[in-house]
Amino acid sequence: WAEVYLQYLYQLNIVNGQTETKFNPNGQITPAPLAVMIFRAADLSVEEDFETYAPYNDIKNNWAAKEIAALYDYGLLDVFQGGNFNPNKPATREEVAAITYGLMALYGLGFDDEYSLYFKDASSMDPLAKEGIAFLQQEEILTGYKDGTFKPKANVTRAQFAKILTLATLKLNEYYYDMELE
Repeated sequence: WAEVYLQYLYQLNIVNGQTETKFNPNGQITPAPLAVMIFRAADLSVEEDFETYAPYNDIKNNWAAKEIAALYDYGLLDVFQGGNFNPNKPATREEVAAITYGLMALYGLGFDDEYSLYFKDASSMDPLAKEGIAFLQQEEILTGYKDGTFKPKANVTRAQFAKILTLATLKLNEYYYDMELE
């Protein structure tokens, strides 16, 4: 079901497989590849000697350390609080929403004022993720469950994230296309 999203992101050089021949769409997305894909979608780059600060104790030798530090520098990782980034643990729906919203806000999309959350479990959401969840819901990039919940602490598969990131990048492209027409 996610092949079209994966192919789209692959053609844009945003996603790679876990190996040269395997993407593992049903595997859990973790914060390290999540950060790298957002970094690539934002069309950011780092030089070989790039150095910036990120307060996470567990990224120093991580393969995605430069991308994580760059996203931290841009303010896209606020939802990852504390001394550890936990680059290899499964990412949650609220973390994915917050960082995807950060990408969109970086390029001018977002709420100007108030926003509303319509999920029964909104009180269990990280306050730093609520605006992103509301925005992605409004833009039909993320949806909730039939029971009216969002399940912010649930994990996200690589295929699910590919769909979310594809819809977000398409929304950004639409936004910029509309801006050019004005």
